[in-house]
Formats: sequence, structure tokens, C-alpha cells
Amino acid sequence: MFHHWHHLSKKMQKKCINNLDFKTRLNFHIQTISQHVLYRMSLRTTSKCNKYLVDSDTMNFEDFFIFHETRVTTVIFKNEKIGREEQITLIGDGYQKVNVLLRRLLLPGCEIGNLQLDKTTDAMFYDIPVLRVRELGMFDVKIGQWIRRCVVQRMKYFGFINTTRLVTFPFECMYREMIESVEIWSIHSLTQFGIPCAVAAKWNEYEITSEKKLQFSTKSDRVLEFFKFNFENYSLPSSRPDVVRISTHSKSHQIVLKHEQDMGSIKYFTMVFVALNVSREMLEQSLQPDLNRLCSNGVWDYDF
Repeated sequence: MFHHWHHLSKKMQKKCINNLDFKTRLNFHIQTISQHVLYRMSLRTTSKCNKYLVDSDTMNFEDFFIFHETRVTTVIFKNEKIGREEQITLIGDGYQKVNVLLRRLLLPGCEIGNLQLDKTTDAMFYDIPVLRVRELGMFDVKIGQWIRRCVVQRMKYFGFINTTRLVTFPFECMYREMIESVEIWSIHSLTQFGIPCAVAAKWNEYEITSEKKLQFSTKSDRVLEFFKFNFENYSLPSSRPDVVRISTHSKSHQIVLKHEQDMGSIKYFTMVFVALNVSREMLEQSLQPDLNRLCSNGVWDYDF
């Protein structure tokens, strides 16, 4: 049917593009009846008009996963309109091919439900437009400028503790827009017991008004002690030894750090930014951690 493509109205062409998966958009099978020859062509490159039609139809994704290992990069995604999972594997040195692919997929205005990155680098995301991400998961990722092009609601940062590599907090994420937009930070295997102090200071500095949560695991046994010492002048009464409460600059909110539980040598903590007049029940509910995201056995669930 595609040899009649140019006879269709622009409205009908756009409707057709809306129902095409990504691979079909880029690689049509066009057959001419007279020659019965099968050509593989890219709709996007056939004309400026078709390029505009394809690029103007922003694709939103339920899930988007990028995994890089040595010379192989795998991109798995599920488009909201198509409703099925697609996978593209790129082989070769350098990140140019990956960047070209992502620029074709992640168009301006793109929204992603669940974005998972595994061993990616900043070069892959060169010139990617602003993305709206409900949940961003990062495993062994070198964080760079690309994250500044994301409006993130929830963030997970995951790594392993071993003898050669220790996971530290992604300080690159701690700029105003990210601090304000992220509702839940989940960090696995922190090695720096002063991180809650840094996050609490940022919540205070930027005068956050909405509820926030930081949940993390660590082997350090000095987290509560160090937090209490650093915010001694802001200390609020607490009847529990596993909970530290401090006031904020706004006077209407408080920051609460709780030692949740131990699993072997791993300790789990939850810190929340909540209203000062919140009820005990609501505070306990806010402090409830999502332990499936902070498993001590190194399992990482990509939610696919």
C-alpha cells in the first residue's frame, strides 16, 4: 500500500504514523507493482515533509531501558500507543550510533514512565531534549550533564559494595531543579555516612515545601550520630533512639531520619521532609521504606 502514500492526506498520513512502531517508521517495505522489487527505505528520509510528520509525532514510553556492556548497547522500550516491547541492539566502539538512535526516539516533549540506565555515559545523551521521567533508575552510571535535561519524579541509584569499587552519592544530581522535582531518592550501598546531612541541607537551602523522601542502605554505623551532631542547633524532641528530628528554616516543616532495620551488615535508613504538624500515623506512613528497591542481595529489578 505504501506506493500510494503520497496520495493520502496529511491528516491520514499522521494517523498512520501514530500506529507505527519505531522500526517500521524508520524502515518501510515499499513495493512497486510494475517491478515487484522490494526496497527497504526510511520514511523519515524520503522527503522533508515525511521527516516533519515523523518528528512531530512525539512518542511517549511506559518503559525505556538502556544497557551497555563493552561494545554492545541494548535499548529496550515500550511505547504507550503500540503497547508492545521493542528491542534494538547496537554493536561497535563509541557512542555515536547510540546517540543517533536516542535522538530519533526521544523527541521534544517526550515523557517516560520508567527509565532504567545500566552502565551508560553522558556521551550517549548528547543534545537530547528535556525529558519528563516518572521514575529514573541508574545502575553503575557515570552521571553527567544529560540528567539536567530530565524532570524526574522518583530516582533510584544502585551499585554493589565490593573490594574494588564503592558506590558514592551522585552529587551531580544535587542542583535546585532536581532537588525540587524528585519526590523519592533511593540509594543503594552508600559509603559516606554524611550524605543525609548534605541532602537535608539542600532541602533547607532551597526552602522545599512538598514532601520528600531519601531511603538508602549503608554499612556505616555513624549515620544517626553524625546527623544529630551536625544539626544540634535544630534538634527537635524524639522519644525513640532510632529517630532524629530537626527543624527547618521554614518553621512549618521538619526533617526526620530513621534507622529502619539491619539486614546482615547492611543498615537501612529513611529520611523524610514533612510538615511539622503531621500526625504520628501520617509520619510513620511517610517513613515506610520501599525495601524492594534496597535489597541487600544485589538483585536489581528493571520492572519489565
